[in-house]
Amino acid sequence: MTCSGLVTDDLEATVLLNVLPSQGNAESVTAVIDTGFNGYLTLPAETIEALALRFHSFTEAELGDGHTIVLRKFEGEVLWNGLPRAVTILQTQGAPLVGMALLEKHRIRIDVIPNGSVTIDSIGNSSANLS
Repeated sequence: MTCSGLVTDDLEATVLLNVLPSQGNAESVTAVIDTGFNGYLTLPAETIEALALRFHSFTEAELGDGHTIVLRKFEGEVLWNGLPRAVTILQTQGAPLVGMALLEKHRIRIDVIPNGSVTIDSIGNSSANLS
């Protein structure tokens, strides 16, 4: 199964994800691929609220500049490889991010030009464990 996206004018690789709500309709979210983020997915508060995601706990996260912050952690699901996949979602400010935990056992190909293609292919079984 293949997932695809586009490179922005700012040369950010993005992918369109369907995030499944606790109840109601899925929400399509364009997320930036962040290879420096080892989690699954980040979403802003308004998206988490709209999806009525279940709060899990608080967690500490280390930013690229070395500062540590406390973030809210939620349980959620995304459609991944055509199937619902349980993921941990961190509430952050800014654009949604896809991290390396979601991309584990996948190959990413990026044409790094504005409007270039982003292709994500499965190369093995991906686990659905929450962390």
